[in-house]
Amino acid sequence: MSAIAYPLWDGCENNLHTNSPYKRRSIGRAESPDMIHWSEPETILVADNLDYPDTEFYAMPAAFHEGWTFAFPWVFSTTNTKISPQFAFSRDGINYNRTYREPIIPLGDNGDFDSVTVYLQEGPLLHNNELYFYYTGTNWRSPEQLVQLGDKAMARVGLAKLPVEGFVSLEGARQDFSIVTTRSFSFTGDGLYLNLYAALQQWGAEPCQVKVELLDGRHRPLEGYTLADADAISTTGVNQRASWKGKKDVSGLAGQSIRLRIYFKNAKLYAFQFR
Repeated sequence: MSAIAYPLWDGCENNLHTNSPYKRRSIGRAESPDMIHWSEPETILVADNLDYPDTEFYAMPAAFHEGWTFAFPWVFSTTNTKISPQFAFSRDGINYNRTYREPIIPLGDNGDFDSVTVYLQEGPLLHNNELYFYYTGTNWRSPEQLVQLGDKAMARVGLAKLPVEGFVSLEGARQDFSIVTTRSFSFTGDGLYLNLYAALQQWGAEPCQVKVELLDGRHRPLEGYTLADADAISTTGVNQRASWKGKKDVSGLAGQSIRLRIYFKNAKLYAFQFR
């Protein structure tokens, strides 16, 4: 078995690219307390019936963040001879959710240096509230392509950026409020902060509005935190603090079972956090 190891941030788990019994490239996992003695590899990610028939996984760098493992499997289309990374996530580092099958870094246009492969080497770096993804891009993958391109063959380092925690988002409608309600949870802290993007208005969007209503565990609005009380958030930001008629302190609700009901339009919602 050939393998390439990609260490996670906690330093004790690796993801492996293996020639598995599934007769296609897939992702395996092994554990080690000291990077010397390893458990037997187990296969944890293979192509499924939602993938194209020629899909294989060439590698999967991963990173650990806020109790989640974020992974970026290299999806190899063997027929088209192209590789691009997708986004997957897991609570335990073993069972991965691949709801989002589009590339997290799309291939470039024909003629660009990254038109055929995007090799995302590691997890992102956080800089100025943005996630920096450094990758190797090429306009060839096979020896035949390399010969055909000759001096036009390229392999370069690229940089892709996302907003912090911007892997996926909920996108609001233009005129009417979109509405999302969370499950019940409790929190610590005294403030609710939202990470959101306000749509640009020059080409059809309208002003951004995001309002948060606080509910009890049975979906009943809490006094003082209703939709009528909620102040609108209208600008892009990773730490937009919610308020209700100017009141921002929610420490009186800490430890209680609550839900959030978020009303939003002309905006992308990335994340929320109490602290």
